[in-house]
Amino acid sequence: MSGGSGSGGGFVPSKPILPGKGDDPCSIVITLPLSAVIPEEAKHLKSDDLLDVQQIITNGTTSVVARNSRRNNAIVGTIAYAQVETLIECLESGVSYEAKILECHTTSVKVKVFRIE
Repeated sequence: MSGGSGSGGGFVPSKPILPGKGDDPCSIVITLPLSAVIPEEAKHLKSDDLLDVQQIITNGTTSVVARNSRRNNAIVGTIAYAQVETLIECLESGVSYEAKILECHTTSVKVKVFRIE
């Protein structure tokens, strides 16, 4: 069976960048596609928009999501990558992050996640 017309399927997460040679494990900067993008929310986004990065717990499972504060904190998609546990630990300790939109289509959103002071 041949593939469908999936747009934006080529996003590959960058390796997390830890400024200062990893002295602070919460100095995370990573570029990646959001997972489980909600098309109804993605259609309201454009490049350079900022999303809030927050953790949520659903049925005992912790996830990290990107929310649009301009649309009643609607979830746009999920942040998932191999070392997401470090991001969760940092969020739990009170560190804040944002996700800047780099590319946006109805079904795919590429973001750069970074720490905010």
